Amino acid sequence: MENDVALTAFFQCMRAYFSGCEKPSEPLLRLKLKELIVSLLTGRGNRSLAAYFQAVAASDAPPVAEIMEANFRFNLSLDEYAALCHRSLSSFKRDFQKFYREPPGKWLLRKRLEYAAALLQSTNNPVTEIVFESGFEDVSHFSRAFKELFNLSPSAYRQAVPVAH
Repeated sequence: MENDVALTAFFQCMRAYFSGCEKPSEPLLRLKLKELIVSLLTGRGNRSLAAYFQAVAASDAPPVAEIMEANFRFNLSLDEYAALCHRSLSSFKRDFQKFYREPPGKWLLRKRLEYAAALLQSTNNPVTEIVFESGFEDVSHFSRAFKELFNLSPSAYRQAVPVAH
């Protein structure tokens, strides 16, 4: 971002508003903020910043991380997760990999198992209830995956780690 004559004048004006004893009014501050944004976006030296804001404004796709963190416990297909994120499957996988640095299937499995481990530690709920609450549909698949990640069966894990509630 480069400074230009308009931005310099803007900041001098703002300095005058804040050097007085009275706080500037809320409507005036909103107007001055809009003026700053317009100056930044229309200034010749700030084209990359303007392009960034235009790209953000043009995108109606919600952040992948926000959707995934809120919905990882639901047993959905990758196509369904992509649809929730307003992306094609290939765009979803690409954006997911860019953010999490691992494929969505691997991340989902690990995230669900970590969530199940937390439930095993913090509740007395039956293991089968925790399986379904964590997004798994098959108890034996859950048990194998849990043991592979934590080197203990879910029951042994619960006994080895004291319940924290």
